[in-house]
Amino acid sequence: VTMDGGSISGNASKSGGGVIVSEDSTLTVKGGTVTQNTATVNGGGLRTWRGSIDVQGGTISSNKADFEGGAPRLHLAARKVARGEAAGHRFRPA
Repeated sequence: VTMDGGSISGNASKSGGGVIVSEDSTLTVKGGTVTQNTATVNGGGLRTWRGSIDVQGGTISSNKADFEGGAPRLHLAARKVARGEAAGHRFRPA
């Protein structure tokens, strides 16, 4: 899946508040924003489970997770960040 614009904002869940990428799937972020999403456990903005995230542009900011991974929570994942912005994430350490 490719995100080339738009916004994923104001969502909440236990895990992967904004987006969750599961096994053998790839999310490519070329533009747009992932902001102000929350998770009660992990991956406020983005979370993977054996998936892949390729950030080529856009903004990932101000996401929150209560346990780990305010912006991305990457579990057994491939991650590539070429350009773009990822800042202002909060998580409560265990």
